[in-house]
Amino acid sequence: MVWLHLPVYQIIINILLAALDIFIITIVFYIFYQILAQTKAVQVIRGLFLFVFFYLISRLLSLTAFSWLLDKIAEVVVIAIIILFQPELRRVLIKIGQSKWMSSFIRKDPKIITHIINAVQNFQILHTGSLIVFERNVGLRNIIESGTLLNAKISTSLLLTIFSKKAPLHDGAIIIKDDVIMAAGCFLPLSDSDQIKKDYGTRHRAALGISEESDAVVIVVSEETGKISLAYDGKLYTNYDIDLLKKELMVLLEYEEEQIDEEITNEEI
Repeated sequence: MVWLHLPVYQIIINILLAALDIFIITIVFYIFYQILAQTKAVQVIRGLFLFVFFYLISRLLSLTAFSWLLDKIAEVVVIAIIILFQPELRRVLIKIGQSKWMSSFIRKDPKIITHIINAVQNFQILHTGSLIVFERNVGLRNIIESGTLLNAKISTSLLLTIFSKKAPLHDGAIIIKDDVIMAAGCFLPLSDSDQIKKDYGTRHRAALGISEESDAVVIVVSEETGKISLAYDGKLYTNYDIDLLKKELMVLLEYEEEQIDEEITNEEI
């Protein structure tokens, strides 16, 4: 072996570099697995591992016909992965490409959170179904165009009006961008994730769906139970109270907590 002719310190360095190389690859695969967890991609990955296992066995045992068949299948595996993993690959690229430095140049009105929290508190008490989407780094233009354009300043009264059960836009989602309600009555992609419980309806599946395809943050209030949920990063978190919701929004939407000095109060309807 070439290594036997190297000095001891060089051999040690090579071993350490090889170990570091394996460690980095392991971390990369682990991160990808965590991102793809609880999606249909996990099942496909397991199938691919099984395919690789049979491929190696066919080579070791010199199974000519079987190896030929697997070779033909392997030629289209890359294209199949791209097609099958399209939503998941999009999520991975979104996470890799997310950049927060631009947010420091955008001045946010701290009163916006207060208006939203006030509205959500009313939705919770009255069991008013609602779906509020916050655009972050990934643009949602196609989602915005699916609804009714508003370009309106956020206020508690406007939110209550939009999601009133008799309002024509109450069944869809509103999209908020840079502290402005861009559109209402928007249609969101529905998730097919197994983490959605059977007793959750279309709103929760839509909230999870848009969080899988973008970095949006979504507030969901159940019409049946009045319970508050939050969807982001392809996961759905349930059973929020108002205080916890406020704290989480402050972090996710990058508001400074000391900016908000107004008390959260119920508004009269």
